[in-house]
Amino acid sequence: MFSALVFGSLLVVLPACFGDSNKHDNCTSCPSHHHDDGTELREAMPGLIVVNVLDKEHFENCRIPGSMSVPFQQIDSFVTQLNEAYADKSAVEIVVYCSNYMCSASGEAAKILKKNGFEHVMAYEAGMAEWYQQGLPTEGPCKLDGFTYLKKVMGPVETEHQFAVITTQELAQKLGFGGEVQGQQGEAVEFAREAESIK
Repeated sequence: MFSALVFGSLLVVLPACFGDSNKHDNCTSCPSHHHDDGTELREAMPGLIVVNVLDKEHFENCRIPGSMSVPFQQIDSFVTQLNEAYADKSAVEIVVYCSNYMCSASGEAAKILKKNGFEHVMAYEAGMAEWYQQGLPTEGPCKLDGFTYLKKVMGPVETEHQFAVITTQELAQKLGFGGEVQGQQGEAVEFAREAESIK
């Protein structure tokens, strides 16, 4: 009963993750992330895994460099693969993101990962939209036609979280793009750098 209720509520909330794009791939063609003993997964992502939980079409259009595609519908099989790859669940840090603050898929995925014992899980709730708007490096063509969520500027939704949240600036710094953040945050970073270099 509880599972049906959660699933039903996700069907109502998850459409916010995809803006106004009417083309949704059911991800039957998504690449498998399965590795027999977890070695390849562990070697490919030794300490920090950045996971895009949008569908394949959105992932291929615009994504954070180095992130992997695990559509939300496949998060349970991804957890199984992580369990195979990491006997020590504290040895990996996982950042999950989707489209923007209105998309609940990243938070739901973070809760599932935490529930399965992964200690260092964060949701990047600003999502691909804020990353793109800040002018940070991206992979994919980042076409706006059909992907209007990339253009919509919005702020955080006030809510109580059951998981850690990471900001754009924090994620950019973790990925080595800290000096490239633009807008108000980026100006503050550049100002601090210039002030430091004058000393």
